[in-house]
Amino acid sequence: MNDNCEVAFDADEFKKAISSGCRMLAIREHSEKQIRLKLLKKGLGLQAVNHCLDYLNNENWLSETRFCNAFIRSKAAKGQGLIRIELELLQQNI
Repeated sequence: MNDNCEVAFDADEFKKAISSGCRMLAIREHSEKQIRLKLLKKGLGLQAVNHCLDYLNNENWLSETRFCNAFIRSKAAKGQGLIRIELELLQQNI
């Protein structure tokens, strides 16, 4: 009986992670690192967050390529140089 409660809890946590992740991605592109940190900050478990990120990647809702392109366009439009943009992308693990 205990195992069923844990599975249900993990499923609820997974649903919360998916819901939060989708809301974040609906606003703008995010890196996987950003989504992971924000979900963990909400108090969601590491297992639920990892499954959520796998799901978002498999569904192509989370894309490091799209994030990178949007990030570069945004920073270049603000007049930031190549070296600064590269350093900021390194901070995002890209």
